[in-house]
Amino acid sequence: MEYQVWTKDDYQAWVKKDCADMVAAQTDILTALKQGKEPLLTVSVPWGVEITIKEDKIGATTESQAESDKGSDVAGYGTVRRGNEENTPGLG
Repeated sequence: MEYQVWTKDDYQAWVKKDCADMVAAQTDILTALKQGKEPLLTVSVPWGVEITIKEDKIGATTESQAESDKGSDVAGYGTVRRGNEENTPGLG
């Protein structure tokens, strides 16, 4: 495992020192404590990301049956009348 010992410098920036084993990390921590700093110990964890992209029938459309709407199937009362067929002013 690889360890990192972090300390803040005079300008409040974090400084990282890599340590190969726990003994080296303990030595760096004791050195930082003697200097009046508050060290932080972290462990390097390997990780990775794998992304798989599959392309299937580019440009093809899927065929499916039309679904009925979920509205009411009851016939309405009365008739539908035509609206005003004159041009609406301002809409050229």
